Amino acid sequence: MDLTALGLTAVVPVRLAQPADAEAIAQVHVQAWDETYAGILPPARIARASPRDRLTLWQRTLGGGGPTVFVAAPEGRVAGFLTLGRQRSAGLREQGFAAEVSALYLLRAVQGRGLGRALMSVAAHRLLDEGASGLALWALTANRQACGFYRALGGAEVAQRSDSDGPQTAFGWRAVEVLL
Repeated sequence: MDLTALGLTAVVPVRLAQPADAEAIAQVHVQAWDETYAGILPPARIARASPRDRLTLWQRTLGGGGPTVFVAAPEGRVAGFLTLGRQRSAGLREQGFAAEVSALYLLRAVQGRGLGRALMSVAAHRLLDEGASGLALWALTANRQACGFYRALGGAEVAQRSDSDGPQTAFGWRAVEVLL
């Protein structure tokens, strides 16, 4: 996908992640967890997200065969990422949401600059290029900032669930064009 042709890279530097990005993504992942989930998840749960474990995860993910990963890199440094793949939730697939954003994290210092919107837009373009539509994701219900962001992007609340991290809300876009 040519992100320059979409007009996004001129405004927000978003690109397809490369294997060489694994360490930077792992660092962002751990820092974003610390910033995002403080006060939402128990400190011991947040602390389990170690840089070494995340590096192994991202090396494996970027090695191929996994979800598509995009990074936001203002000033040439990775400051956020999004993973896009097939929907893992059978219930959401049954509702017509074939694709899933399984992770979207931005460092707090770069939030509010349009990076999250740009990452979601690139994901929507990828889905449309592949002839797919119907995107959903899960967010911790207690993460009011994320839930507000997905609502502002036109996401509809389409399901609820709970796991060891607490209640979660699924946000869905039946027509991903709204994210462009």
